[in-house]
Formats: sequence, structure tokens, C-alpha cells
Amino acid sequence: DLRRPPDGDQVFFGPYDDVPDPDTYLPLMKESGLCAPCHSFSFWGTPIYQSFDEWLASPYSEQGVTCQVCHMAPTGQTHFVLPEQGGLEHPPETIPSHLQPGASDEPLLQNTVSMTLTTRQPAGSLEVVVTITNTQGGHHVPTDHPGRNMILVVRAEDEAGHELRQLSGPVVPDWGGAGDAENDFAGRPGKGFAKVLRDATSGEWPVVNYWKPTFIVSDNRIAAQASDISSYRFTRPATGAARVLAELWFRRLFIDQVRAKDWETPDLLMASAETVVPASAFPHHVLLPLIIRE
Repeated sequence: DLRRPPDGDQVFFGPYDDVPDPDTYLPLMKESGLCAPCHSFSFWGTPIYQSFDEWLASPYSEQGVTCQVCHMAPTGQTHFVLPEQGGLEHPPETIPSHLQPGASDEPLLQNTVSMTLTTRQPAGSLEVVVTITNTQGGHHVPTDHPGRNMILVVRAEDEAGHELRQLSGPVVPDWGGAGDAENDFAGRPGKGFAKVLRDATSGEWPVVNYWKPTFIVSDNRIAAQASDISSYRFTRPATGAARVLAELWFRRLFIDQVRAKDWETPDLLMASAETVVPASAFPHHVLLPLIIRE
């Protein structure tokens, strides 16, 4: 049917099939396709907001788990419209919330990924393996706005709290913050996760001005139900045990841009893992006699 509102009236489309005319039932309201117009588009041929496409390629799409499941989860209400305004009662599980938690919602972000770390002690060193899994996100993490990024910081220290020297493994890129502030992580053991854009005219990167021509420099975000595994090797402590801490921080914008705008957008801790490696786990150094044969 082609519906036109009467003069002086409006027509509303919604997820219920018991509404009176001229309003009407629209099944699309319960499908992820409702989100596609704003979450599936490119600028100048470069894909920018792609969370719908990422969902479409994920296991959640195959399983019929829609965007609304996470971003419009019911809160227990039994009426979408007040009864005195003609609202009908519905089962609470059929009434979606319009709170739509996202990149600024701390509980949602902290429920998106899981992180584990394992250690082993090759002779003379400490090896740390960090695994980050996108367990609950129906799309890549982070997603959509290209300023969003995650920073993994790995720290190994001795019993006195002195950092152990990194021997190998990745480090946080410059856009993780190259200053002297506590949350400047560039060059420290860890990784950065983002879709990094470069301005096609100036060559500057990372940028977020996607309304101008940009190109993708790199994209290592973690897809739905996928894992990122990184390995780090440190010197062993001279004596005693070693403590290892891994933290994953979420930023809504690259930190230099936050500071340039003087915005108050604090880092958010998405996940952390910690372990202590006892002194007994490190191989003992044994001094062998030197035998010279003539």
C-alpha cells in the first residue's frame, strides 16, 4: 500500500501490527536493515561508516542476531505509548528501548571484548602473549567514526616496580600519544587498533575529515568473534618475581585531536588482565666450568 497522511495529520510506521489507520506496521523496524542508511556509506569512494556491512559479513547476521538486540534492548516496559494516549499493552520483550547505547556507554564497551594473557620463560627472558577477542560486538571494534581507536598497553615489571626492558614485539604507534603525560602511550609495548585515514591532499594522517578525499592507510580493527594475538619479550627480573599487566583503552578520538580541541573525552578502560610470574618459574643460571682441550 502507498500511504499518504490525511491533511493536517502525520502517518507513523512502527514494529506493531495492531496499530489503527493511518499508522501502519513496518517489519523493517525489527531488522538490521533499518540501520543501514546511516551505517553503510562511503565518501569519495572510501568506506567510512561500515558497521552494517561488518555486521552483514559476521556470524551474527547468519544467526539472525540484529543490531536492535544490543542497541535497543528491552528494559521491561509494557507500553510504548502511554495508556491514556491510546497505547496498547505488549509483552515487555517486544518493546525496544530507545536509549541506544554506543561508543559513550561504558558498560556496553566493557562487555564487548575479552582479554587474556599467558607467559612463558625462555632462557634469560620473559615472553608475554596477549589475546583480545571481540566476543560481543556484532561488527568490528572500534567501528564507524574513524577517530575511534583502541590502545593496548603491556607492562612487565620486577618486584620493586621497575619496568623490564622490552626485547621484541610491537609498540604503540605515534598516534597513541607521543608526549610525557600519563596516558601518552606511543613507543610503549602494545598495539593500536583503528581505521587510519590519510588526507589525499596534505598527506597528513591520521585524520577524521572524511568529508574530504581520504585514503585508508591501515585497518587492523577486530572483526566480530575474531581475535588479535600479539607477543612481547622482556628481560627477566634480576631477582624475584615478575608482574605483567595488559590494559586495553578506548578513545573516541585520536588523543592529539582531543587536545587540540580541548575536549574532555577521557580514556575508557575496556579490558585488563594481570598475572604474576614467580621467581621459581625462571630457569636458573648455572655456571659451567670451562674446559680447554689442547
